[in-house]
Amino acid sequence: MSPQFQLILQQAIKAFQCGNLDGAQLILKKALQEDLDSANTIFELGLFFAQKNKLDEALIIFQCLQLYIKGNEKIPYNLGLIYSIQENHLDALNAYDLALKIKPDDVDTLVNKGSTLIDAKDYASALVVLNNAILLRPNIPEAWSNKGVALNKLKRYEEAITSFEKALSLKPDYAEAWSNKGVALNKLKRYEEAITSFEKALSLKPDYAEAWSNKGVA
Repeated sequence: MSPQFQLILQQAIKAFQCGNLDGAQLILKKALQEDLDSANTIFELGLFFAQKNKLDEALIIFQCLQLYIKGNEKIPYNLGLIYSIQENHLDALNAYDLALKIKPDDVDTLVNKGSTLIDAKDYASALVVLNNAILLRPNIPEAWSNKGVALNKLKRYEEAITSFEKALSLKPDYAEAWSNKGVALNKLKRYEEAITSFEKALSLKPDYAEAWSNKGVA
């Protein structure tokens, strides 16, 4: 990293720290205009802010990168993650679609797109996307669990249970899958099995309020 770029990066970080998001954005754009080799370092800065839950800062960084770097699927993928956390489902889905246009077989993008479609209540589309992810990588528990959630929402409870059981075979300590399996069992009036499933979720995650509530319903 050149001393000049180090100085520019420090200026951007200082602007972020002062809450001057527009100023930081201008600095980053200038850095990228002058030297695209700086993109990797700026990308790592975006990941750092995202991990610290400084989502506005991370969003600006990845938006700047997207203006200048067109062939890296990780940039729109991370934008999708941030938009999803912010419950901006439309922008999240557009970002995931852009990532998939660059790399159609990216399983992580497919799984997260499926999760966002569930949040957006488009359960049938979510199921298609998650099935595609599972075809590409059958051993990813999040894909199976999210598929189970979509099936629950579509009232296909027996299939949902099968999907949750597959997720749990891959990740036995998956509290959310145990709880959501309990939801499907409860809908089928298999109340004792549902309670057992909720209790398993709570043994793994004692502060899981939704599992406590669902156990009470059962």
